[in-house]
Parts: sequence; C-alpha cells; structure tokens
Amino acid sequence: MNTHAQEFFKDTNGKWGLVNKTGNIICPAKYDEISVFYEGMARVKLSNKYGFVDIEGKEIIAPKYQVASHFFDGMSIVNIGGERVIVSPLNYFASGGKWGYINKSGKKVIPIEYESAMPFSDGLAVVSKEIKNKYGHKNILFGYINKEGQEVIALKYQAAQPFSEGLALVELGDKKAFINKSGKVMFYEKPGIYVDGPLSGGYIPFYTIEDYIKHEKKRGYLDSNGAIAFPPVLQIASPFVNGVATIMDKLGNKWEVDTVFNIKGTNKSIYPGEWVKGNNGKFGLMRRNKQLVLPVYDEATRAEDGYSSVRKGTKLGVVDNEGQEIVPLKYDKIFYGSDEQKTLLQEGYFVVERDNKMGYVDLKGNEIAVSFYKVRPFNKGLAEVLRTQDVETWGYIDKSGKSVDLSKGDLVKSFDTPVGKLEVYKSVYKDAFNGVGLRQGNKVLIFPYYESITYNNGIIRFGENREVIVSTLAKPSPVYIEINEKEKLRCTECGGEGYSLTSNSKSGGTRAVTEYKTTTSYERKWNPSTNSYDGYKVEKSTPVTRYEKTPDSVTETRNSCPKCHGRGTLTGEDNIHLKWDSFNYAYKVD
Repeated sequence: MNTHAQEFFKDTNGKWGLVNKTGNIICPAKYDEISVFYEGMARVKLSNKYGFVDIEGKEIIAPKYQVASHFFDGMSIVNIGGERVIVSPLNYFASGGKWGYINKSGKKVIPIEYESAMPFSDGLAVVSKEIKNKYGHKNILFGYINKEGQEVIALKYQAAQPFSEGLALVELGDKKAFINKSGKVMFYEKPGIYVDGPLSGGYIPFYTIEDYIKHEKKRGYLDSNGAIAFPPVLQIASPFVNGVATIMDKLGNKWEVDTVFNIKGTNKSIYPGEWVKGNNGKFGLMRRNKQLVLPVYDEATRAEDGYSSVRKGTKLGVVDNEGQEIVPLKYDKIFYGSDEQKTLLQEGYFVVERDNKMGYVDLKGNEIAVSFYKVRPFNKGLAEVLRTQDVETWGYIDKSGKSVDLSKGDLVKSFDTPVGKLEVYKSVYKDAFNGVGLRQGNKVLIFPYYESITYNNGIIRFGENREVIVSTLAKPSPVYIEINEKEKLRCTECGGEGYSLTSNSKSGGTRAVTEYKTTTSYERKWNPSTNSYDGYKVEKSTPVTRYEKTPDSVTETRNSCPKCHGRGTLTGEDNIHLKWDSFNYAYKVD
C-alpha cells in the first residue's frame, strides 16, 4: 500500500502525477493511471501499456506491457502481445500473448514465454505452455517453476493451483489430486467433493457437488490427508488465516474459530457432537473420538442447531454441544422450532410440554409458565399461545410471559360496515408484525401481517386470494387444522427424512393446499482449475398454493417425502420427538 509520503494528483487534462510531502512535483502529470505503491514501486499506465515508477517518481520501467502485476517478492508478472481483458476493476487478465517475470530494474528474470503465469507461493509458481503430444496435438499444460525459472515439477497437468503449506491441487486426466513440492501425489480428491480453497492452517475448505446442485450451502473442511475433519454442515467455511477461520452455520450464526474448532478466545467447540450407543445400550456423546458424556441416556438426537434432546425413562431434557444438561429431564415432550428447519432453540427458548401443558424454557433452565394448551415458538420477541381448547383464547405473550395487546397501533384507514366501524392499522410490535391488520375497538379481527386489507360491498379482502364476508366478523369462525407428526421416516427415493402426517380439519371453512411444479434449468459456475465454466442441471420445485373449502370434518394422511415433493415414499421408523402440533387459520367463506 502507499505508506510513503507521496500523494497522487490529477491535472486539468485528466493525467496523473506525484507530489512529495512538501508539495513539490516529483513525477509530472503524464500518466493515464497510477496505482498505490507495493514494495516501493507504483504501476503506471500510458497508452494502454503498463510500467513502473519508484518512490522518487522516477520512471524505472517504461510502459510497454499489456498486463503487469504489482511487485511481490521483488518480481512482477508481465504480458507482451496479449489483449487486456477486464473482469472487474481489480481483476483482469490477458487473452493471448506471452507471460514472464521481471525484477525491479525491469530485467527479465524468467523468460516471457508462458501461456499463463501466477504469483509465487511457497517458493513455486504455476505456469503453462502449449505442448504437443505424441500425436502432434497441441495442449496447454501446467506445471511449476522456482524463482530461478527452473521447471521443478513438469508441465503435465490440465490445471494446477498455487502451493499452500506444501500442497497444491492439480488435475491430471480425469483425476484431481493434491501433490507435494516434489510432485508426489499425497491424496486424490474424493468423488462428489469439490475443494473450495487452499490448504491453510492444516485444513482445506470443501463442499459436495450434490449439495451445490441442490442449491444447498453445505461446506466443511478436509485435513492435510484428505479426510473429512469437519462435516459439510456449514454455510461458510473460509480458509484459515493466522490460525483463525470464519464459519457460519445453517441458521446464520457466525463465529471465528481456531484450528481445533474452538470459538476464538474460548474453550467452547463448535464441532458437532455425535451420539453413540455404548455396550450398555445407552447413548453417550462423542466428539472426534473424545467422550464428552458417558452412555447414560435411553435416547438422544442432535438437532441442526447443535442442541440435543435426551431421554431417561419417560422424561426429556436438552443438552448442549458440550454435553451439559441445560434443560432438566422433567418434560414429557420437547419440540422442534419448525417443520422446515429441525432446530430446538428459537430466540433463546425451547418449547416443552409437561402434564399436557405447554410453555417455554430458557438456556439456564428457567421456565416461562408451562400452563398453555398449545404454544408456538418465539418469533421476533413474541409467541402465540392458546390458553384453553377454545380457539377464541389464542393470543400473544412476550419473553417475560406477559400478554400483549395486538390491537394497539397506528390507524391506516377505517370502514363503515354493517357490523360497525372497522379499522385497518399497523401494530406497535413492528418487528413481529410488519404488515397491517383489522381491529374493532380493542378486538383484533385479522392479525397485522398482511400487505393490504380492502373493503368493498360487504367483502373484506386480505392476503393472497383470501376474503371474508363482513357479517361473519361479528363472530369469527376460524378453521382449525391439527397436524400430528407420528413417525420419523426415510424416503425410498432420495434418502431424505420426513414424517408421516395425519391432518384433522375441524369446523369447516377454507384451507390452503400447496402443490409443487418442477422446472428444469441449466446453470454454470466458473471453474478456476479448468479456466472454463462447468454446467449443472438443476431441478427446482416451486410451491403453488390454492385455496379450497373444507367440510366440517375431514381426516387425511400424507406419507410422501417433503424433500423430493412426493416422488418417494417414507418408510421405516426412527422416532424420538413423538409429536408436534401446528395450527392454521382461515375464516369461513360462503
């Protein structure tokens, strides 16, 4: 960077020069561009050619190269005869021409004869040449040179990456492998795995091809022997820099971790624990062959957020990733936060049930009154609770357990209707409810999370394709749908996990039915190993929702996989969470 006292200036003709700290011009304004200083040299551009000036403003290397890198380790990579192509303001390369290396005096220290060249790393640089095979066909092959320009690893690879910590990724034929500085293959890239970075801190970031095609961000780390050191369960797995890497899990939690996967500055590991059955038939927690918890639990299941539900006898509790019991084993049920994302913790609270009453427990084991008939997880500081079996008793509480008045908020507009004056309003709880709702006095008729609510000729419209005849608002009559998860099963088609669901619809009205439309597209991603784009076939299932009337009572069973949207059937049983109840509402439509 420009750590010197020189400053850049631009004259009225748009040309650039340099002045020193006293304001004297040391380099006249004659260049089209001047870069910052690296190793005492600044790159300059004139008539689409590049050269260098020193810290005194003296032109050391005349602008004559189509491309010239900044100086690193006393050398710059230059191109002659190629066409400069800009990818982005900070990323460009040359199409055609030849590449080589010069020193700070402009002397060619490595001949300008290569098809491509990269900066030196671990004392070696990747270069390529056009080489004829025994049949006379020309191929561009890659290899490695040292700083004296000697080819220390033969140019025989279809692609090659720079060395890092003694290893480099190369492609030979249809195989990818990591080699050492003598060119010896240390291990091959495993099928279905795509390396996503260099070896750093003893680890190599990677993701699986299958997950990439599915648009699922599942990344992990390999060790220096190619074995999986951290499973692919992360959204971000960056290279280690000075022994620290940034990672992010599927829930968006972000940490800086050291090379034993402890959170930086702590002894708390984020490496996922694994429950293993001991010789006594009980389950204990292991992490990388280290036993954290003795096998004492009758059942144990690790959720996606790192917490595990455990059972002794008939009672359930929760342990964290270190094996510490944070929710005592005194509950009959512990629930996942949602069907789509199998997590136990939601905004710092677990949903529990004891003696047919539901409520919440925090990370210290403290309860918010376990006294409700049904509850939903906390969302942006509020949770929906049903106080009795009567659906009219649904309401919201805050994290202290106190009821909140959802009728409070700013008036948007009002309607005069046969049942009286109705008001469209915005809730004071804008984090949890960022739409509009409908109220009559202090009674909430429609919760405030819709984009708009309109009234015309006795009909109130809200949400997507939803409407209610205003006369029914005198006594709202919501549909009540209870979904019971009975079995945790595995799909015969894709191997995914799902549940056999039984839905009971009571008190007729409308319900939403979601169907999936599958479309096929083709995407591509730039592959630096081959300097080309790789194509992928992507199948995407798009949900399409329609609304239909329901009779007063209907029971239906669904046993199709939610992951591949019905193409496979769920079979087998592997249940621990017993049951999850959820509720949907819609008003009666004549």
